[in-house]
Amino acid sequence: MVKLLKITSVVVLTSLIFVGCTKKDIEFEATYTTNLDCVVSGRSILGTFSDSSVIDLTSNSEVMKYFNSIKSVEILSIIGTITSISKDVTLTSMIFSFNEGDTTFTDLPISLGTTFSAWNRPEVLYEWDLGTDDYVINVSTTGTTNEDNVDFTIEVAIKIKVIASPI
Repeated sequence: MVKLLKITSVVVLTSLIFVGCTKKDIEFEATYTTNLDCVVSGRSILGTFSDSSVIDLTSNSEVMKYFNSIKSVEILSIIGTITSISKDVTLTSMIFSFNEGDTTFTDLPISLGTTFSAWNRPEVLYEWDLGTDDYVINVSTTGTTNEDNVDFTIEVAIKIKVIASPI
């Protein structure tokens, strides 16, 4: 009986140790911003613009803390905001691209403070192939406006979710 009690105690103690040592994955969100400076000049029926930028996901200290144990990175949202503009115009067409996806806008009036979602597939979250991707998001835009001689800046905010193993 004493031997059975000792064995049971050892099994229970061992189970508690292993259950207590099991750590759950770490999940956190991070937001990155960059600016796209769009300049429309010249004389044409439709003014054209384009710009691009690169967001380095490793520029975030939390991402770097878990860098070697990251399991997945998902884009949660991409929001564009007009933060400066020389005059109100209409984007007759705009293609907003990032890594392997893009969103097309047509006939979008813009003025200071206009916001738009460039992630139009919330049910399909982009996941990095951690073996081949470089932890960067390439962001670009190109399009036309209904007027020439206008400058505007699009601030792009990209929100991601990271899942990592505990350190």
